[in-house]
Amino acid sequence: MQVVVLFINGKWPPEDRWIYPVTQLKNEGVEVYVVTTDPSADKPDAVRAASRERLFFRTNPDSDIEDAHPKIAYAITKGWY
Repeated sequence: MQVVVLFINGKWPPEDRWIYPVTQLKNEGVEVYVVTTDPSADKPDAVRAASRERLFFRTNPDSDIEDAHPKIAYAITKGWY
């Protein structure tokens, strides 16, 4: 299994800069996880970028990204795809 974890601060670039590469990865069978450090991040774009909605994670901007690490590791090792 191939996995990409996309970290974003919640501010997505214009769609034409990210949708094609992400779609290509997913079409090739790569599981795309999205992690944002902004609780107000644009959820529709994040869910669209992730391979599945449950592969989208939010972290608290005041905490370390390590807060999301156990959840992501669990998702990858338990085969949430």
